[in-house]
Amino acid sequence: MASSLSAAGVKIPFSAASVADATDELLGMRLNEGLNLIDEKADAGLQISVRATTGELLEYVVTDLNGCEVDPIIDVSVASKKKTTCWKCGKDSDGNTHCWQVPCPVIVGPWIPGKVITSGFILA
Repeated sequence: MASSLSAAGVKIPFSAASVADATDELLGMRLNEGLNLIDEKADAGLQISVRATTGELLEYVVTDLNGCEVDPIIDVSVASKKKTTCWKCGKDSDGNTHCWQVPCPVIVGPWIPGKVITSGFILA
C-alpha cells in the first residue's frame, strides 16, 4: 500500500491504497444545490461528491459507482504550523482505503449559491 503527499507536503497519517488531490477539481467549480461529482476512481469502484446545502458546510460523500455511500467513510484533518489539510476516505469492496484531499469544510465556510471556492479555499 502506498500513500502520497498532499500539495502542501502534509502526509496522510496512515497507509492508503491511493491518495488523490481533489482540490483542483473544486477550485472555481460552481456547485449546484445537492450532490456534485468531483472525482472517480473507476479501478477502485469509488467516487467522491460534495453535497452543497445553502447555509451549511460542504459535506464530502464517498460512494460506489452506483451512488451508494460506502461504510465507513473516514474524515481526516491534520493541522500543521501553516495550514490544515483535510482528506475524505472510503473503503472499496476489497477493504482497501482510498482517500481524496479536499478543501476543509470549516475553512471554506457555509455554502452560498453562486459562489465558487477560490485558491485560498474560501467562497467568493
